[in-house]
Amino acid sequence: MSRWIGKPPSSRRANSARRVGVVAAFLLVATSRAAGAAEPTAPKGSLGSRFYGGVDVASVHYDDSYGDVAFNGSSIWLGPYGGFRVNDKLSVELAYNETTAIDKHNVAGSGVVYFNVETELHTFSASALRQVSLRDLFNLPRDWRVYGMLGVFDNNLDRTVTNLASYAQVSVQEKNTGVLAGGGMLYRLGRVDLRGGLRFWGDARDVDFAAQFRF
Repeated sequence: MSRWIGKPPSSRRANSARRVGVVAAFLLVATSRAAGAAEPTAPKGSLGSRFYGGVDVASVHYDDSYGDVAFNGSSIWLGPYGGFRVNDKLSVELAYNETTAIDKHNVAGSGVVYFNVETELHTFSASALRQVSLRDLFNLPRDWRVYGMLGVFDNNLDRTVTNLASYAQVSVQEKNTGVLAGGGMLYRLGRVDLRGGLRFWGDARDVDFAAQFRF
């Protein structure tokens, strides 16, 4: 557990925004260079063959606060997603994810107050993914690709706080929107894609693994 005394949530959000900005700038540079190196081709087949769907599992680290006390926690995030391939190396994607409960016990508050916190996250996101084929660049025998993603997210947070002195409970719901950015590696195996990477969204970041099927 970590505490930031005197460091407001707005400061942490500003730090998160700076991290997202750095990642987004890297993605834009990588995309522009990749576009100049190899022009993507449109997928062959019918319109329906451009769709894909998959399941995403991730380890999420989330920074939170209650009153003037800041803390963090980790959880598992799971959810389905689907996408449409604009061409072989560019796609758009919609996803829904939710976490298991992020439980923090005996969090030190103001004075001698201690409390327990249980937090759940429910997130919708829309993003664009740009891939760069390592097989095309380095003549590899396998279809390995690196990808960058940039998009937006809409997050619903359900938090329950229990005061350990009085055992009184307070339930809070919050809604956050912002920029989602990340990147990773993808491996194509027939009509199945396996991918893993790192994402930043608001006050959270995650390491994810996903398997998707191309229709």
